[in-house]
Amino acid sequence: MSTLSVCSIASGSNGNAYYIEHPDGTAILVDCGIGPRLIAKRMQSRNIDPRKVRAVFITHAHSDHVRGLKPFCDRYNVPYYITAGAHTACRSYYLPTQSPRIVSAGSVTPVGSFLVHCFEKPHDSPESCSFRVEGVFADGPNINVGVFTDIGASCPGLVENMAVCDMMFYESNYDEEMLRKGKYTPELKRRISSGVGHLSNTEAANILRQVNPPYLQLLILSHLSADNNHPILALRAFDEFKEVVNPNTSKPLVIRHASRFDPSELFTVTRE
Repeated sequence: MSTLSVCSIASGSNGNAYYIEHPDGTAILVDCGIGPRLIAKRMQSRNIDPRKVRAVFITHAHSDHVRGLKPFCDRYNVPYYITAGAHTACRSYYLPTQSPRIVSAGSVTPVGSFLVHCFEKPHDSPESCSFRVEGVFADGPNINVGVFTDIGASCPGLVENMAVCDMMFYESNYDEEMLRKGKYTPELKRRISSGVGHLSNTEAANILRQVNPPYLQLLILSHLSADNNHPILALRAFDEFKEVVNPNTSKPLVIRHASRFDPSELFTVTRE
């Protein structure tokens, strides 16, 4: 049997960080949008040792994804992986002392017992990407974890990578009615709902329905807006998927939402 551990350390416009650990002790972090002290505090509350992190992968240059990158990598001497365009777009005070390790759409990066797959996504930040993290096992099937947030619309890379995932951190950013009636400026509302902004609850559910990943067992709705969404509304949009037993895994799909204030539980994802 193969097993990975996953945890949302932070999720939302005030900071994002997603943790994935292999049973051999190798761990990676996707995005680093909060400071190292808070990351360590939240990890330790889930009995996670931040010193296990072997690499940080950055999806794009917005501050809620890179704000903690420099202090975290410098403190723990951890390498970071980023596209060339995102690296150029990052302000200098976000960048660690060490040089970046450049990735690009279509690249596959080995880190310990992981293969990290990079694909281009539509978002309003230069050379934005998302990652699928594949845990490799010598005596069991591989396990795939997707970190799919800050995506303005469905795209070939999202569909292709979602289709093989066992678990996903998946954007469900806003409720369309709340955004329409909310306090944001018309320009900001257009930016969020555009094809290079974010996925609404309804859009995210529609994409999941169309792809219907055959091995998906855990879905954590992520990057929920504080002003234009509510966990009840996000979860309600996915009601049809709850407790549906997947014939390939004989397991019901578990759906949770990620908090911006607290880490999620440390989930276990398994394949036999």
